[in-house]
Amino acid sequence: MRVSAPAKINLYLNILNQRADKLHELESLMVFTEFGDVLRFEDAPEFSYEVTGEFARHTPENQKDDLVVRAVRLFENETNVTVSQKIVVQKNIPAGAGLGGGSSDAAATLKVLNRIYDTRLTENMLCEMGQELGNELPVCIYARPTLVKGVGDILDEGDLPDARYICLVWPDAHVSTAAAFHAFHQVPVDKTYNNDLFAAACALAPDIKQAIKALEASNHVQQVGMSGSGSTCFGLFNNLQDAEKCAEALSQSNPNWWVKVSVLLS
Repeated sequence: MRVSAPAKINLYLNILNQRADKLHELESLMVFTEFGDVLRFEDAPEFSYEVTGEFARHTPENQKDDLVVRAVRLFENETNVTVSQKIVVQKNIPAGAGLGGGSSDAAATLKVLNRIYDTRLTENMLCEMGQELGNELPVCIYARPTLVKGVGDILDEGDLPDARYICLVWPDAHVSTAAAFHAFHQVPVDKTYNNDLFAAACALAPDIKQAIKALEASNHVQQVGMSGSGSTCFGLFNNLQDAEKCAEALSQSNPNWWVKVSVLLS
């Protein structure tokens, strides 16, 4: 079985407050792209895991820490099923980029295992299970436009923007979510790009500002922003041709940047 784990985009991100348990409550409109990682599942005598692709180097050194492996073990514990699958992930999404690649891979894993082993867990049950692996797991299980509130546990239907073609720019800079939230409390919030973590992420990776300015200067761009805690920036366009022209220009002027064109999923 072969499935896609789409990249996640925060069209906006508001940090509301920090709870007593140190978690931050937020509000964000999250959407997903046709582009993503690809997971392959094959029957096997026992569970095994392999990562290939452009960003295989971004996976944890200790495989036990990988979110896909943790998702398998969580599924086994919750269902009393022994997973006998070879899982191969083609890692197309960079890590530390604000695109939710690890969470999307883990969400796809839980959904596929539920199907393979006919455990009949509902979407809400999978979301509740996935919350143990991270606050973005539930929305990645939905994998459709969603208004996310609380600590990622309150999910409501969201709307796609009119401009649905997207140019993604990752300026080859890793920003950890923990570091971004720490910096959030050290620097003034900049709401210019509808992401309360923008200033914090720029403090950690100054190239983000260059990337978003380059997108902002592109012809026919309808909206620009930064996804999650960075460092990927995005521009939205009304048609594929404009998005591709933007990507071509940015790739030529900044050869060290990773640039990808895709379309938002409904």
